[in-house]
Amino acid sequence: MADEAEFELGLVMAGAISAGAYTAGVMDFVIEALDSYYAARERADWTGPRHGVKVPVLAGASAGGMTSAISAVHFMHDIAHQRPGSDTASPKSNQLYNSWVREIDIRKLLGTSDIEKRRAVISALDSTALWDIASSALEAEGEKRKRPWVGDPLAVFLTVANLRGVPYGFQLYGTGSSDAYGMTNHMDDMRFAVTWNSETPAGFIDLKPGDAPGGNWPTLARAALATGAFPIGLSPQVLSRRADDYYHRSDRRAPAFGDTKPDQYDFVCVDGGLMNNEPLELARRHLSGGIGNRNPREGEEAQRAVIMIDPFPNLVEFNPEADNDDRLRAILPKMFGALVDQARFKPEELELAERSDVYSRFMISPSRRDTQGRQAEFAIASATLGGFGGFFEESFRRHDYLLGRKNCRSFLRRYLVLPETNPLFDAMSPEQREAWYVRDRQGNKRMVQDSKGNLHPALPIIPLTGGLAEDEAIPAHEAPKPERVDMEGIRRQVRARIKALGEITIDEELRPVLNGLLRFGSKLVLKWSLEKKLTNKVMEKIKTGLAPLEDPPRRSKDEGA
Repeated sequence: MADEAEFELGLVMAGAISAGAYTAGVMDFVIEALDSYYAARERADWTGPRHGVKVPVLAGASAGGMTSAISAVHFMHDIAHQRPGSDTASPKSNQLYNSWVREIDIRKLLGTSDIEKRRAVISALDSTALWDIASSALEAEGEKRKRPWVGDPLAVFLTVANLRGVPYGFQLYGTGSSDAYGMTNHMDDMRFAVTWNSETPAGFIDLKPGDAPGGNWPTLARAALATGAFPIGLSPQVLSRRADDYYHRSDRRAPAFGDTKPDQYDFVCVDGGLMNNEPLELARRHLSGGIGNRNPREGEEAQRAVIMIDPFPNLVEFNPEADNDDRLRAILPKMFGALVDQARFKPEELELAERSDVYSRFMISPSRRDTQGRQAEFAIASATLGGFGGFFEESFRRHDYLLGRKNCRSFLRRYLVLPETNPLFDAMSPEQREAWYVRDRQGNKRMVQDSKGNLHPALPIIPLTGGLAEDEAIPAHEAPKPERVDMEGIRRQVRARIKALGEITIDEELRPVLNGLLRFGSKLVLKWSLEKKLTNKVMEKIKTGLAPLEDPPRRSKDEGA
């Protein structure tokens, strides 16, 4: 076969908390679509597009980082795709589904194993089961194989909030001093490279397919836990890497460790989404070849693109009533929120993503219509309870996984396109183009812009073959089932968790400031008053948060009769 034109895609997975199930569903369909397309090209009777598609980079934050890590595993294993009405796959045949739908659940997060092990307050929820899920996800069924559409090396970026920080020094001109001006970077990332025949890029941790689930793969699992360590809610993680890794980054100067440079650099970290929830720039730079380079944006020249998978795209919510409470108790939480918002403020990236004539950036986000054909307020069940809703019932997560597949199909079929003037399609005849033009729901050709504003018919970057273009409807019996949530069982676990957290706080954390008598009295207050009050408050939050999923929705007390 003659050298074929090729398009590169970087897949970026945003923070999602329990909506990692949605992102996992998107990745399930991406793998199926690319496998199907490459298999179709090998058939003797194939007359469709022949261009290549390559995925050389995955980047993720929080739940998106976890899904990126699991995707890297399944990129080298077959996967049993989950569809409506089908749920028979063994755990290792689809770790995306097993990890995000079957395994993770609020009952595990409300345990007390962490307190029994450490005798310390680490996080509001019990994270001990997460390591079992992460480490088991490294094992998938079947022989490992090198897919033709997966990059070699395959770069995997997982963002983390590095609480220790990395020092950098700048010698300022005209200061008259030999001292360097210092800054500390906390917006960090762990970099891995899955290599079959290629060299490991400098600064990356090598992942050899033959080593899995051993070798450096457990480090990937630990980094996945770190990027998903939701602040306060889930346990922070301590990571270790070679300090030399920081000296080989094309996007940053060498750190200022000086004479104190360690061989191994250990650091405690929390959720990567705290500072970099949508690591689009990491993937973009990797695709373009480094800082200062640019991926062509014009429709007639585009060769590479990043796709953001974002279950919770940020919405503009401006409160017309200013809350200028200047008391300390009001200022502290506002300061934390302001720092997070500012770290995520990336107007330049989003301005490019919203332009219809830019073909180097795309986004998939949840979309669902209700029984009346209207856009549903909560497209995914996991959007409730501030993103934690999916943890409360497996049917929530399964629905979101299936919706991820459904939305991905629509995206690949109608939106991940280029104008036919792009060189990617030069080898296609007029008859082939006519057969593969992208069409809207009414059957009309979709017309897209080039850099001069001219309109051209669109052709798909990932052609859907083997019947994948047909809609995969989610039947009514696959809808979220809030009636299955065991509220009484959750209440018992919530109270037990509050009791355990309260007692360990009194016995261990407050021991230096409370004598024995005060600790005894505090436990009595906890037992006879605080446990019940706090449990009631938590349960009311849960009930109110899950109410939008009910039919009809439960009305809160302050909505009136």
